[in-house]
Parts: sequence; C-alpha cells; structure tokens
Amino acid sequence: MGHILDLPTELLPIIYLHLNNIDDALHLARCCKRFNGVFEYHRLAILRNIIQNADHHVYDARLCEEIGLHEHYTLHMSQTRFVSFDPTLRRTVMNAYRASLQPSPVLPANVVWDTLVRWQAMRLLFDLYCDASVHETYSQSAFRFDQGQDDELVDTYRPFPPPSGAVCPGFAILDHHHRQRAYERFYKALTAHWWLVERRWAIRVDVYETPEECVEAFLTLRPTMRQFVNPAHTIQEWMDLLELDDFVWNFLARRALDLTDRAAWLLATWSRIFNPVDRYRQDELAQAWGRVLPRILGYLRPSNIIELLLRSQWASRGDWRLNRETYLRHIGDLDAPFGVYANGDLDFTEAMPQLRFLEGAVDEALVHLSRGIGPDTREVCTYTRLTVVEQQLWFLWTTYRFDAWPEHVRGQLFFWDDRDSRQMVQRIQGAVPLPPEA
Repeated sequence: MGHILDLPTELLPIIYLHLNNIDDALHLARCCKRFNGVFEYHRLAILRNIIQNADHHVYDARLCEEIGLHEHYTLHMSQTRFVSFDPTLRRTVMNAYRASLQPSPVLPANVVWDTLVRWQAMRLLFDLYCDASVHETYSQSAFRFDQGQDDELVDTYRPFPPPSGAVCPGFAILDHHHRQRAYERFYKALTAHWWLVERRWAIRVDVYETPEECVEAFLTLRPTMRQFVNPAHTIQEWMDLLELDDFVWNFLARRALDLTDRAAWLLATWSRIFNPVDRYRQDELAQAWGRVLPRILGYLRPSNIIELLLRSQWASRGDWRLNRETYLRHIGDLDAPFGVYANGDLDFTEAMPQLRFLEGAVDEALVHLSRGIGPDTREVCTYTRLTVVEQQLWFLWTTYRFDAWPEHVRGQLFFWDDRDSRQMVQRIQGAVPLPPEA
C-alpha cells in the first residue's frame, strides 16, 4: 500500500480501472483522502468499467431493462383494483417502454447506479446463506423433491429462527479472496434467476395476434433462457443456479409465505371461488395452497423475498400490514397467466416452460463434456441416444441431485471453487460412484 500512496495522482484512476469488484473500489476509496477524492471525481467511469467487464455482472444490463419494463407496466396498469386486460392499452404501455430503450456502446448511468444498489442490497440474501442459524434451518428443511402438490410439508410449521449473526463453518474457513468469490458466484446466479422471473412475467402479460403466436412465444422462451443464462454451459454455473433456486425461492420465500396466514393469501387469490376461512374445509385449504404456492413463488423477485422475510418472519410484531391482494397484483400474480390476444381474449392453455429446465441442464453439460464438444445448444440429449458411458453420467447426476445433494451440497456449494467442470465431475463421482457398465 505504501508504494501505491507514493504514485502521482494522475495514475490513480488507472489503478481503479484495473479492478473488477465494486467492493474493492469502495475499500480503496476509503484508504485515504487522496484516493477518495480520485474515486469521487471518477466514480461513474470506475463503476461502469467494473460492471461492464466483471463476469458476475454479465446479466445486470439486461436485468435492468426487464425490471424497468415491470415498473413501467405496473405504474400504468395497476392504478385500479382490477387489472385491465385491454389489449390496446397493454400494447401501448409495453411498446412505449421498449421504444424508450436506446442502444448505447456504454452502460447508461441509471444502469450503473441500479447495479451498485443491487450489488449491495442482495448481499443480505448471501449473508443469510452464510448465517449459522439460517444455515441449520435450511439444511434441515424439506428438500424440493419431498414436496407434494396436495399435502403438508414436513417443515411447514417448524419455527424459523432469525439470523444469529454468526457465520456457518463452511464460510468461516474461507479467506478473503474466496469469500469474495463466493458472493460473486451467488450474485451472478441471483441476477440470472431474477432475469428469468422477469422474462417469464413479460411473456405472460404480453399481447399476441393469434394463439399460435402466443404458444410460440412460450415455447421459444426455454431455448432463449438456456442460451442467455450460462451460455458456456459450465457445470458449476448450472449447479449454482440450482442451489440459488433451492435457497432463495424454494426455502426463504416458501417459508416466508408458509408461516404467514395461508387463508389470507388464498382469499387474496381465489376470493371469488374459494372461501379459505371456512373451518370445515381445512383439507381443501391444504390442497389449494399446494397449487397456489408454486404459482406465487414464480412471480416473486429477490426484493419481494427480502420484504416478505423482514415484514412477516422476523418483524418485532410479527404481523403483516400490507394488503395481500394489492401485493399480488403488483408482482403480476393476478394478471393474465398465459398471454392476452389482440381481440381481448385470454389464453388459459398452460404452455409456460418452468424453471425445471435447470434440472436437466447439468446432465446435458456432463454429456457434452464427455464428448469433448463443449456446449451444443442445437442438440437435445435424450437418454435413448446416449452411449453407455454417457448414460452412466446421466445416472450419476440424477442420483447425485436426488439423493446426495441435500446432505452433500445444500448450504455449501457457494463455498466450493471448482471452476473446472472436470473437478466438479470428480466431486460428484466421489459422492455417487458410477454404476458398472452393462
């Protein structure tokens, strides 16, 4: 540090421009007044350079556009209690926003500032992932494949203690570099998943000329997602997305909703066709919740999940003071589920590809790795077209995900640093031996 302090002031901006982490830039700016002055003068350029070049910010620009569309749409379409399905109004609102997006060789200032806020705010979710108390509850919670559509989860009413403030053992042993790397991976997976949520919402509420156009929009969403999210198809990044989905959406968000008043949520969604306060129909309430909960989770953004946790789980009074119907309408749950036709009709044919395609991404990546061809988005890996060795790899991943993941991976993945896909394969093989060749 002493040698850096001796450098001429004119060279200090160059040092900032060689950083690839926002935290490093902020820490350097706090080391002395001279460095802080340089940072303040070049703040926008420094942060823009980091966001444009750092791999963990690869989704931020597109995410900002999608978030902006949702905010613009909500501002104009949620002024009344009931959502308008007028196709002309919808198309006008959405096209007006899309027309306002101008291509630029550099990141706009608003994208830089939004990314800075998001980078710092989403650390709360990562801190929960690293917290000892939350880590213990997460490790003991129901695994996603243990959840039935119409039955109670084993941990539905189990207490969810607030964060302890102490870090879990897996995070405690990491040095500064690997802690920073862990959050970068967490943030990259989070922004990728967030982008998926926003894109699915936009497809749901858009206007289509024909039923065929509507179905095509839904069907092309999956390859679009697969190509944009993790285009290199690395095994670690697919697994990061799975762990992120398990923790943030399937654990934090689910528990935040589970431990609040189910009947009130159902009343907000199905008030016209179902009376959840009827004490003689508790079995139907459980079945209805099993169908409604996954749908609500599909609309929640990370910011919503943080709000749900803070307001309903760990608030001092433990109450919920927001109108649930208004809340669900804002996130899109009470809007058109599968598109609106230009003639005003709604499409109730469920063609929406779910995020479950992430489950099949790892085994395809394993097959591509075995073939030595890298990612091949044109080829669909079906089990019947695989060689014996490739079938073994397929079996390896399926067994690992269903059987070994809850104990071997959950709550630990982001503390590993197996960037090389073959290292990750070796780790999987160590937990699940390959079956003998036929």
